[in-house]
This record gives sequence, C-alpha cells and structure tokens, in this order.
Amino acid sequence: MPNKITKRLTGIPFILGGLLIMFLGVESGTLECHRKESMQVACQFTYSNLFGEKISSIATGELKGAEVKTRKRNHRIVILTKKETIPLINSYTMGKNGKVNKVSRINDFINNPEQMSLTIRQDNRWFGFLFGVIFIVGGICAILGIT
Repeated sequence: MPNKITKRLTGIPFILGGLLIMFLGVESGTLECHRKESMQVACQFTYSNLFGEKISSIATGELKGAEVKTRKRNHRIVILTKKETIPLINSYTMGKNGKVNKVSRINDFINNPEQMSLTIRQDNRWFGFLFGVIFIVGGICAILGIT
C-alpha cells in the first residue's frame, strides 16, 4: 500500500503533463488568400503558439490545394503547395467534419475564379489550455491529498 508521500508525488507528472499540453497544444493557424487575376492566387500563412508567431508567404501560383491527414482517430488540415505540405496547425485533433469542410472551402476557392479572397482559421488555444488546466488541477489535488 503506497504511503502518503508516494501518493502525493504522483501529482508531479500530472502538473508537468499539463504544462506540456499548454505549451505544445495551444496553437492556431490562419490561411489568408487573395486572387490577383482569374487563376493567380497568393496566400499568407500565419502560425502562432505560446512561443510566438511565424508568418510565411505562399507565392502566387504555388497553392495546389488542401487535404485532411488522419492519424488514428485524430485529424489535421494540410495545405499543399508545389514545393511542400504545410500543416495548418501541428496537432492532430478530433472532429473530422469541420476539417473536411475547411479543406473543401480551400479547394473550391482555388477552382473558382469568381471568389476573390478566402480566410481559413483553425484555433486550438482554448482546447489546449483547458486540457492543460485540468491536468494541472488534478496534479495539485494529488499533491495536496484532495480526493
């Protein structure tokens, strides 16, 4: 039978896990595209997390489309260019239907010369923050002996 100290020490991995989830899972990605001519699309991609923001350009004519990548039961949106694939966010998350809808919007925009602009955003900040807090609170409860 574990003693009180051993039971309370089990809270430390939960706190560390919660902090890790908060730092790695709190992220958002935005794809903003504008059509210069009928089939000439230029885009800007913005990725942000707790460590900062990275803005990169997708040159005119480089955007090919988007697709949903699946790992087990989790999914993420991947932007396809002529040179590389760019995840909208790094995390794979649940909820395939919303991602399929966003991918369809991207692909429809590329193929529709009438549509002049598109903005797609995936924001996991609240999801990562919430799960991080749950783990941290659980760890604190274990350390304090609250059941």
